[in-house]
Amino acid sequence: MRPHAGLGFITLVLFAAWSGAGCMPPATTDPNEPAPGANEDMQEPGDDMPDDGMPADDGDMPMDDPGEPAPAVELGYTDDVTEAYVPVAAGEVMPLYQGFQGGSHIFVTLRATGFEPDESGQVAMVLSQRVTVNDGARVLSDFPQEISFSEVADGVVELRSRFIFLDAVTSDVEGATAVITFALVDADDPNRIARIEQTVVLRR
Repeated sequence: MRPHAGLGFITLVLFAAWSGAGCMPPATTDPNEPAPGANEDMQEPGDDMPDDGMPADDGDMPMDDPGEPAPAVELGYTDDVTEAYVPVAAGEVMPLYQGFQGGSHIFVTLRATGFEPDESGQVAMVLSQRVTVNDGARVLSDFPQEISFSEVADGVVELRSRFIFLDAVTSDVEGATAVITFALVDADDPNRIARIEQTVVLRR
């Protein structure tokens, strides 16, 4: 006896429905929609993550003041007559003096910026110095010592007429080339340092 035609059609429909439930590919999704679970580890903007994605500034991060000048020092001397400060550039003359016993010396005035004076207008510096004469024929240096600079203008502090004995008769160093080196360290802020190394000509 031949199977009923209607029964075969119903069987075919049921088989197709069962097969599609387990084997058909999933329905197409929106390509702009993230996959499930993709956002689970992402942090929404809030108190700890501003809209630009950078960590929030909690006030503990050090920030440099762009208006604060870097420490610097200038070499010069104080005029004997006018008592005015005279800067000495590289290659220029540093006045040479003769002592009572024939020894030679110079008086160096230093001006520094980028240091903060206290209420009395003073800045305590740890000062190191070295003077090299005639390509190292004579080297004079002092141990670092704490000394005060005085404020002479807004933002400018000065150490006036520092005596440096050259331990030689004037004729030995007259016209000589000298390399003068100074290093300044703020006694209250060791991170603030200024240094100068300058070649000058010693002459009366």
